[in-house]
Amino acid sequence: MQIWTGEGSVGVPPPRAGLNPAEQSGQHTDQLWQPKEEAPHPATMARAPQGPRLLLAIVGALVALTYQTRRKTFISVREVPASASVVVTTLDYVTKEFNKKSEDKYNFRVVRVPKVVQKLTDHMEYHIDVEMRRTVCFKSEANNCSFQDGELYKKIDCFFSVSVLPWFEKYKLLTKNCTDG
Repeated sequence: MQIWTGEGSVGVPPPRAGLNPAEQSGQHTDQLWQPKEEAPHPATMARAPQGPRLLLAIVGALVALTYQTRRKTFISVREVPASASVVVTTLDYVTKEFNKKSEDKYNFRVVRVPKVVQKLTDHMEYHIDVEMRRTVCFKSEANNCSFQDGELYKKIDCFFSVSVLPWFEKYKLLTKNCTDG
């Protein structure tokens, strides 16, 4: 081993870059030290062919998610009584909407509710069969009026499908199908 004396100190010379350990110790070799070449890592070799597979998997997942968002998955479907508080408020909403959009100059009021089905998904959906009759009140008058008799008597059977978020008091009429009774 050589002694290096630089700037008044005795010690081992600092290693020189690019030399192997034999050259650094002062022994001369004919070749410079070269780093050993390694085989490529197996994971890097497999990445190239997996690109199209990964793209195909992503596209397949997106198609599946799009299909699922269009499809409704019902958590529960059950018949509920018309006297339930949510059904009563939903009936009020449906009656107001019906009277707003009706071309009749008189208001209609619910007479009977034969069937109410509640479907629960990410919201509540009510499917309501309703029997309504024309009242003596004009549209500008109060809603709690007696029913028409005689030649102005009119009965309507309706089916309403309503999306309801009762905790926010939000209603949306999905379908309305009414026929003269």
